[in-house]
Amino acid sequence: MRRIFFVFFVIIALGIIMFFGCSDDNGTSDDGFEYECDPNQPVVLNGDTIPEGEIITRSPTGCVVGIHIRGIPIYDTDFIVGIDAYGATLEELIIDEIFEDALLTVNLTPLSDCTNLNRLQINNSNFTSLDISSLSSSGSIEWLCISRHASLTNIDLSPLSSCSGLKKLHVNNNGGLTSLDLSPLSSCINLEELNLSSIIIFPDPAFTAIDLSSLSSCTKLKVLDMYYNIRLASIDLSPLWDLDSLEFLDLSYCGFDGDSASCAQVCQFIDEHPDCEVYHDCDCEGK
Repeated sequence: MRRIFFVFFVIIALGIIMFFGCSDDNGTSDDGFEYECDPNQPVVLNGDTIPEGEIITRSPTGCVVGIHIRGIPIYDTDFIVGIDAYGATLEELIIDEIFEDALLTVNLTPLSDCTNLNRLQINNSNFTSLDISSLSSSGSIEWLCISRHASLTNIDLSPLSSCSGLKKLHVNNNGGLTSLDLSPLSSCINLEELNLSSIIIFPDPAFTAIDLSSLSSCTKLKVLDMYYNIRLASIDLSPLWDLDSLEFLDLSYCGFDGDSASCAQVCQFIDEHPDCEVYHDCDCEGK
């Protein structure tokens, strides 16, 4: 009897040890592997050692979880090559204020192995194009921001059709855009925030409208910012009509305020969605 009790006790004890040994509180990943890194191991990208401090963020176990490249003289499109070495733990990559005239894009291919990356921000540059196809392989992105690129002429969002976990998308203040296809967002069913402010400004005279139909699938969308699209000639809000989650809609300083059909939709939308805060320039009081 004592032997049976002892064996039972050992089994229970081992079960407890295994349970706590696999818990997230001990820095264990979802696949059961606990990442521990050498905090003194330098971060090397494209053969260059990246200084610590504000640029590199590490976890309590020494792993690289964030890289913030800002205002650094960079002349090679492959400047993030080697980032896949930190792909299992990297959660955030911010590229900001890269203004070298000869640097017109960045090679994002290495991000395909960054399976833990949930935030990518690429802001303020002279980039004319960006290929984000690597995000369809990583599959973990929740926040993507591509903003303030005066010379960016086009951005293909089709890779986002594989990013169902995307919650925030900012594609704003890119004054050089000649078109923007939102259809891939129909697969982004968890999207909560979409910033499209200041995209329809110049230079293409044909870029005067944007199709919002794909947003009808984004049933968790709370914020849609379309502020200052001054050349937007008309708008169709019907895809937003059944989005009960929508809390904020900014249509102010858009060019369709002289289009009676568009303004009629705006005013009707306001009447039928009293819980949504709507900014606009239409005359709904004198309708």
